[in-house]
Amino acid sequence: MSSLRFEEVQVLLAEPATDLRGRLRDALLKEGFRNVIDTGNLSVVVGALRNDAIDLVIGDTRMPEGDLSEVIYDLRHGGIGDNPFTVVIALVSNPTPERIKRVVNSGADDVLIKPFTPKDLTKRVLLLTESRKRFVVTTDYIGPDRRTKPRSGGMVVPLIQVPNPLNMRVFGQFNREGVARSIETTSKVINEQKIDRHAYQIKWLTDRIAPKELVDTDEGTVILPGEVREHIEKLLHVAEDMSRRIRKTRFAHLTEMCLTLRDMVKKLHADPTQIDAFDLVCLKKLAVVVENSFQRERDEAEGAGDRKETMPVGREWKLKG
Repeated sequence: MSSLRFEEVQVLLAEPATDLRGRLRDALLKEGFRNVIDTGNLSVVVGALRNDAIDLVIGDTRMPEGDLSEVIYDLRHGGIGDNPFTVVIALVSNPTPERIKRVVNSGADDVLIKPFTPKDLTKRVLLLTESRKRFVVTTDYIGPDRRTKPRSGGMVVPLIQVPNPLNMRVFGQFNREGVARSIETTSKVINEQKIDRHAYQIKWLTDRIAPKELVDTDEGTVILPGEVREHIEKLLHVAEDMSRRIRKTRFAHLTEMCLTLRDMVKKLHADPTQIDAFDLVCLKKLAVVVENSFQRERDEAEGAGDRKETMPVGREWKLKG
């Protein structure tokens, strides 16, 4: 790594153990990093991501004030700062299946299990500088694609090349205005993919909230079982997120329909123990209309050869030796 120019890279190192934090900082400085913010507090992490141009986050998921995985998830979904594509290496202490699943689902680029050596960390940084995995978007996830092979059945989810600030800094390609344009362009692609995934999810959830046996009649009151109430909770989250994202996309003409669906779900959510059967009928019909509308958009985009391109995201290079 010594031949590479890391002095311009902005690093945020979050490690609650003072001794380990010092060793990791020293290792980064030895490899040529000069701009390293180190902390043991989650609030400092959130503040830095909001206010500073951070290129790389290295942090333990278990911080005194909370779980870094939640911060990473918010970062990827545009809830913190101006760059959802900050490179993230998550460190995990006392790994359990639940903890590993949580950090993987957060959208971190890489996961490093403790104990590890400083050399292990710098090697991971080098690999991410060389080549960052393309991102995938689902209704619950934004982050690097970790699939070893495509899933059988279901829709094909495209992969998205995202900006790599490590690569840009190292090779002198980091131009603030150019990076801002790249972030904006790529964010738009991801936003539209998220909305498209939501359209599928809405149909899937409504089929379970309002199965055929419940919507054959439009009279009377339906008492829903507990698992269906959980689906309503999820559907409300999806409908609200979809309504928030849709206004500045190519799907903007479908905004009013999505807002109507959101309001219908809010009504169901207000008292899921007693739901009018007619409301379920309306919800089911509207979900079909939403899905069909988005399917037409997909078909038209494919027919026009609509390719979602992003700005240049960094120079590709390969390790030697």
